[in-house]
Parts: sequence; structure tokens; C-alpha cells
Amino acid sequence: MPGLVGIVSAKDDATRVLADMAHGVTHRSGQSADSYDAPPFRAACVSLGDSIGEGQRMASTEDGTVVAMVYGRIHGLKQEGQRLEGKHSFRSEAAAEYCAHAYEEYGRDFAARLRLNGFFTVLIWDRQAHSLLVLNDRFGQCPLHYTQCGSELLFATEAKGLLESGRLRRQIDEIGMEDHLTIGTVLGDRTLFEGVQLLPPASMLVFRDSHLHVHHWWPYFRHSVSHRVPAHEHSERLAATLTRAVEAQLPAGECHGLLLSGGLDSRLVLAAVPPERRQTLTTITYGVDGCNDARIAEAIARLAQTKHVFCCLSPDKVARHMVDSVYLTDGAYVPHGGAAVAVHEELPPGLRSLCEGLTLEVILKGSYLSEALLRGRGDADVVPLLDRRRVFGDEAMAHLLLGSYGSDEARLPRTRIACILREYEGAPWEKAERFVMQHLQRRHFVMAGSFIRPNYVGMTAPTYDNEFVDAALAVPAELKLGGRMQIAVMRRLDERMACWTYANTMVSPCLPQAVTHTALMWQSGKARAYRYLSQLSGGALVSLTDRRPFAPFGQWLQYERSWQAIVRWALLSPDSRIRAYCNQQYVSGLLEQHVAGKMGHFLRLDALLGLEFSIRLFIERQGREDMNLELSQVLRASKLDTNS
Repeated sequence: MPGLVGIVSAKDDATRVLADMAHGVTHRSGQSADSYDAPPFRAACVSLGDSIGEGQRMASTEDGTVVAMVYGRIHGLKQEGQRLEGKHSFRSEAAAEYCAHAYEEYGRDFAARLRLNGFFTVLIWDRQAHSLLVLNDRFGQCPLHYTQCGSELLFATEAKGLLESGRLRRQIDEIGMEDHLTIGTVLGDRTLFEGVQLLPPASMLVFRDSHLHVHHWWPYFRHSVSHRVPAHEHSERLAATLTRAVEAQLPAGECHGLLLSGGLDSRLVLAAVPPERRQTLTTITYGVDGCNDARIAEAIARLAQTKHVFCCLSPDKVARHMVDSVYLTDGAYVPHGGAAVAVHEELPPGLRSLCEGLTLEVILKGSYLSEALLRGRGDADVVPLLDRRRVFGDEAMAHLLLGSYGSDEARLPRTRIACILREYEGAPWEKAERFVMQHLQRRHFVMAGSFIRPNYVGMTAPTYDNEFVDAALAVPAELKLGGRMQIAVMRRLDERMACWTYANTMVSPCLPQAVTHTALMWQSGKARAYRYLSQLSGGALVSLTDRRPFAPFGQWLQYERSWQAIVRWALLSPDSRIRAYCNQQYVSGLLEQHVAGKMGHFLRLDALLGLEFSIRLFIERQGREDMNLELSQVLRASKLDTNS
């Protein structure tokens, strides 16, 4: 289901507003909206039209006093539903009906009482109390945006749904913009748009009598690290829980897909699929022809005997979907995310769902961990480590923005990170783990998939299973360093798959740490040498470019005239919208340095492109089709210029 919108309002035009909001989250032909209209509550679910097994999205209790709507999927309802059998009459096995009866039985505590598992947003409208309850899953995989306009509450899975309501002033949120340019994502419950808020993970929103209250229905990280449990018991529990999650979310008899790369995260999910089931699974890899990800993933697919599909990326293919990447994700994903849109456009027909190894990089591999972080004693040791994950540093921001960046200490990224950390409990590394997972990982990767994927195929996320995540969070940090626990779990599931080459090192991840570390240093040094040779030759030796990345976006911007033309058209032309915020001379210098090979500024220019496209699409309401047409004209003109 691509989207969900709703409004609680006594105004006469509320039905029209709902229709406008539903139109705002409908993006492809064939999609349709099912509405519920019972003033003052109105809501609409947008469906794929030809989606497989979407199920009933709305349901009510026998007397109609409680209405429930479910966006996403809740797992394990059959077992949990046994608690309500005999007390309530069920007309179907739909999650919406189950939630309606669970609310009727337990009230607002039903989600915590029943430990709801999955990725979902649940709406409960209590007609007698005239009260709306909205809650999401523990990890906030299904985004929900909301705003209160006087006595009205408006909500939508996509911010553009709220912007289409006509109730909000279309304005960029300046703190959200600064987060986007510095950290690469927006922190807290803010968005890029003024007045639009994002429901935090594991939260419950209650709206009654014009009063809005938001609180957590489940402590986001309710776990205790088990230092006394041996490493082999941790790996055994993780392997068992992941296997159960895969069996529940990828049921037999259905066609499922898995995004497979040369890394370890998606490979671990594949290893958890029973060998007899792997032949029914479709693995999908994307990247440039001959890249390490493609070669390794193809070998893994042969080993697992899956149906394998390779989606070949090119500079033009990614460029054609840059606007779509920003549009579909409300600016949460940058333009080079056009690669993901291109892949979803080419998915094999008949897939019920598509999954990947999201969050394993954080909760199991510990990619954010370091010896310095483990030695940290307080927040003062954590903030610098998180703050250095920057797109634009403070000095660069002072040159970039026309305003007085940094004059307000409370708005600086390090201050905002410190405020968030003070809300957490636990050791410094545990706080860092929660911050990365709740803010960086969720916003940058999870939400991007939650926006793009539902427009093409169903979603599933075995690695976000409650039991599996609880098991992963119980593993001490020292057992995660270097990916040791991740490898131990994979070896329990499939020894041959675990020993296969890893893209980052090009050696088996099962080799001793000293060997894999040396291999990583060698690969990194080789990549730097290739880039240096390419710079010295002015691009003549570009064929020698390192094949490790699945797509060399930075090199495409350096050598492809079409990508350079896009940046100049969007950021440096007289029609550029970021002129109101950014120093054009500084932006021009970033592009010149990147093209000359003096400095790598791709991520910075990509973030600025995302901001520019967001202003055009959402603030100025320029049509996506019109922007894509302009983009196509820029690409054609650059080709003609190159040929001449």
C-alpha cells in the first residue's frame, strides 16, 4: 500500500481536503484510494491496484464504534489472535480487524500488551469518544507525518500529502535544512518543511477535543547487554531468531525478492532462508557492469541456487530518475537515489515482496563502533564521534549559507546531537548505537525504502523483527567489533556462504582479523592510486578506475558532461532556487574542484541538488513531469555539446 492520509476536522471542506491529500500520495497509474468518511474523522488508503495480497486495510468492531486502519504489515497475528477468540467475532484474518478488537479489549495499551511485531502504522478511531489514536512500530519503519492546524489534525505517510491540503504555508524549515546539509538527514521529529512533524519510532499519537499528545508506547531500546552469556550462545540465538523471522515474513508458496550485494547484510538474510526454499527466491543485484558487487552476488546466487536478476546502472539511467528519487521520498533521499528508483522500475513481475538486510550494519556488525567509543565515559566522548559524520562541516557551512550560520549555538549539529543523547540511558556506545539506528539509519535508508518500494511491490524486513533486534542489542560491543558476531551467525546458518569473498576486502570475511584488515587497507590504497592516476591523466585512464563501488557516483560527476550539466542547470543557473540560501560562488568552486580532481565534493553537491529539487517540487509546486522534462532537455543538450 503506497500511502495513507487522514483528517480530523469539523469544517465543511474536509472531504475535499482529504481528496487533495490522497492525490498527493498517489504517484502511478492504476493506484486508487479507498476512503472512510464519518465526520469529523476522514481517512483514505491508496492501494497499488494490482498488488498481490494487500489484504483488508479497514475494519470495525461489530457495533461499528471502533474503526481501525493498518498501513504496512503486522506479523504473528494468528497466534496473538487466540487471546481474543471467544470474546469477539472475527469476520476475517485482516490485521485491521484484529487491531479494532484488541483496542476494544485492552484500550490504548493494546500494542504494548500484545507486543505487536512488524512494520506498520495503525489508526484507531473511537466514534464514541471522538478520539483518534495513531501508533507506529518499534523502529518507525512506516513514516507518518502530522500537523495540527487549530482544531484540526492532518496526517499522511508522506509530507507532500500534508502540503497538498492547503492548510500549511509551503516553507522550508531552516533547522531541517541545516541538518540536511550537515548531517545528511533531519534529526528529531522535524522535516524539511515548516510545520510538518514526523512521528518518532514506537510512538502513540492521541488527538481528542483539539488536544494533541504524543508519547512512547514502548521504550525504544528496552534491553540489557548480556556480558555473562558466551559468544556462541549469542550467535546461536541470533541465528534461530533470524530464521524464524525469515520464515514468518517470507512464507512458502509465494514469490519473494531479496536485494543482494557483495556485502554481508543481505547475504545473512539469504543464509537464513532454508536451502529447500532458496530456489523459489529471486535475488536482485544492481550496479555498473563488472563491479565487485555484481560478480560476488552472482556467485552467491549460484551457490544458493536462486533466480538471479542483474540491473545494470549507467550515468544516464540514474540521472533520469534523480527528480523521482527526491519527489517520492519528500527530499529524504538524495538525487543519486535515482539508482534505487531505476531498479524498482525493472523488478520482475509477480513479486509479492522485496527485502534486504537493513540495520544489520548497525546492530550486528557495529559499523559505528571503535575502540575509542568503547573507552568513552560520557556523552562528551560520543558527540565528536557522531558529529564528524558530516556532509558540510561548520566552517564550510559558514561559507555556504548566506545567513549567519553558527550564531545560535542551540542549532549547531553537535548541540542537537548532545540534546538527543541526554534523553538516552546506557553506556556511551549504547547511546551511539541508538542514535545511529533511530536517526541516521532510519531516516537515510529505512524511510527511503518505505517511500519508494510501496509504489512497486510489497515490503518486508526480517532484520527488524522484534525478537531478532532484541537478541542483537543484547550482544556486548566487543563481540561486534570487526563484524565478528555477524560472521559467527552466518557460519552457523551457511558455512560456504560465510566464507565467500566480501566486496570491501575481496577476501573471505572468515579469515583472521589481521588478514582482513590488511586486505581492506590494500583495497583502499589501490582505489586511491586509481583515482590519482585518473586525475593525472585527465580522465584518460578512467577505464582503470577501481571496480569496487556498485556505482562510482563521484567519478560520474567528475567525468560525465551530462552530470556536470545537471549541477550547473540546477544549482548555478539564474533560475536556481538555492540562490536565496547559498553562496553561488562557493557552490561553483565546489564543482570546479571536483571536476579537476582536487577534492571530492560529490556528497556535498548531491545534498545541494536534493535541496534544490525539494524547493522546486514541494515549495514552488513545480510538477514532477515538468521537472523531468527539463532534466531530459539538459541531458540531450549535454550530449549534443559533447558530440560537437
